[in-house]
Amino acid sequence: MVDLLVSEHQIVVDADTTTDRYGNTYCRYNIQLICPVLHEWWAIHSRYRTIRAFRDRLGTIRRVLRERKTGVYYADLLDSVLDTCRFPPRVWFRNADTTKERILGFQGFFYHLLQARLHLMPRTNSDSIVTELIHCVKSFLRTPDHLDYDENNVLAEANAPSPDETLIPVGVPLSEAPDMATLFNNDCTICLVAFSANEFQTAGQIVKTSCDHLFHATCIDSWIGMAKTTCPLCRKDIHHVTGLYNDE
Repeated sequence: MVDLLVSEHQIVVDADTTTDRYGNTYCRYNIQLICPVLHEWWAIHSRYRTIRAFRDRLGTIRRVLRERKTGVYYADLLDSVLDTCRFPPRVWFRNADTTKERILGFQGFFYHLLQARLHLMPRTNSDSIVTELIHCVKSFLRTPDHLDYDENNVLAEANAPSPDETLIPVGVPLSEAPDMATLFNNDCTICLVAFSANEFQTAGQIVKTSCDHLFHATCIDSWIGMAKTTCPLCRKDIHHVTGLYNDE
């Protein structure tokens, strides 16, 4: 299968205000996840302190794994999750900028977590700490039960839901590359290089923003990485990025 999770900006995160059972108001983050292997997507909802506690738990498990020679592989996987992107820090007073910073941080964190494939690993392992790690990840991500390895460690096939069954179609493949004559823009306005038909044959090399404008994935990643969250062409907010490809 083609890996359709090619950018952290395919992890769609938004925030709303809700109330707990005690009547306290807090900010809840709604996170759309996509499995990079099986092309399935689902949503989780959590508050900042819960996500922070989950990340801290992964850090504790990593330290234990690093001390065990048998756990180095999994410790290295956690390095790619915990050390690759900046996790949003705690703040005393939250405002709109805090929420925006957290959304960007969560996109990076969950992107690298899904790319580590820990959510696909068997639930049991001869090492109890590895078993705890996998259980921790699967439980927090609320991984659908069928996203798992079979007894031969071969990924079980799963049917991806049709677009009308999902909230936001992130990372949805196209059956064929769009006709060059019908593109909203036929060159990347960030690097000013025209798109070629061959680029659409590599999954995710060309991506489409939520406002239907096309860019090279690396270009729009750099653009958003500079805290620019609006489209370079129309200046509308970028809510999600969809990878395009032609597999013929």
